[in-house]
Amino acid sequence: MDESSANILATISGLHELELSYPTRAILNLLPEWLGRLSKSLVALHLTVNFKLFIITTWSLTLVLEHVC
Repeated sequence: MDESSANILATISGLHELELSYPTRAILNLLPEWLGRLSKSLVALHLTVNFKLFIITTWSLTLVLEHVC
């Protein structure tokens, strides 16, 4: 996904659940700002990424956020 496509995707708001599987660097760079905008509605984030140190490793992170009203 290129930078302009990532910017368009990151404008989506009002999500309750977000799953990103192997997002591009462009999406990862926009993620903190995007999550800030989603903070009022988002209750779950599922993120799976690959990273390379010496071996290719896959990490999966699932956060379930509890809303306190």
